Amino acid sequence: MAVTSVRQLTARGGAFQERNARGYQIRYIVETSSKLDSVNTILTDARLPQVGDAYFGNDRFDFGVRVVRQNARHIGGDPKLWYVDIQYANVQEEDPSEPWEVQPSDRIPRISWRFDRVMLPVWGDFNDGAPGDLDGDKPMTNSKGQPFSPPIQYEVTMPVLQVRAWDTNLRTAELADNTDVVNSTTYGGLPDRTLKLNITGVEEIFVEGRRYWEKHYELAYNRRTWDRYVLDYGYFPDPATGDIRLFLIDSGGNITTETTNANYLQKRVYREADFSTFRFIDRYVTLLGAI
Repeated sequence: MAVTSVRQLTARGGAFQERNARGYQIRYIVETSSKLDSVNTILTDARLPQVGDAYFGNDRFDFGVRVVRQNARHIGGDPKLWYVDIQYANVQEEDPSEPWEVQPSDRIPRISWRFDRVMLPVWGDFNDGAPGDLDGDKPMTNSKGQPFSPPIQYEVTMPVLQVRAWDTNLRTAELADNTDVVNSTTYGGLPDRTLKLNITGVEEIFVEGRRYWEKHYELAYNRRTWDRYVLDYGYFPDPATGDIRLFLIDSGGNITTETTNANYLQKRVYREADFSTFRFIDRYVTLLGAI
């Protein structure tokens, strides 16, 4: 028993006068493989927006509104066909001086963005190859075919997704498990090892006498993966003069002055983990690849 197809039927939005509120509603047609499939099976299907997700329409992304309600009903009495209505409404931040309207663990995660500028070594002409692929890239060398040591650096802007979420539990190992770890498989449509997760802070809070944990996460995106690419070169005697000088090393371990024979070493330096457990942010991660 499972959902076999999900198709978006309509989408509409509206603006309201009170507090500049706005909302959207999307209708889907869902087909299941069995007449015994429950409403829960329908509404939890990964192809449907879930409560707390931001609005992703064909014409816009609206982070100010989130899914607040899902509703499913049969179409014309057919037990395998369903209408699913997804209702969005704008989310208002709670005033910290006022009582919380919902328990922290039921609150919608807060999403924000940051763009970090970092300096990276220029090992080659990255525009010469396909994005994320060093095959065919020409190394950065001087007029004699020698690599620069230390390498020239250049500035790169990396998008960072920030998430603030609340939970009732905090595992001791969680602080280490969620620090400097990259995705081992494709996640949110982005290739493996292109996302690096850090938990940047944890705060203990109490609401109505019950303890909760406010957790701060960051996901940084690197389209070339978080592997370390190193141009293979070293100091060797010059076959012609005997002088010690820098030489490129080809894939066979031989010294060379031909830049087309340059070899890049790819090193996986970060711990890898399955990010599929981070369900509450996978829809936002997709946007990182579009930046």
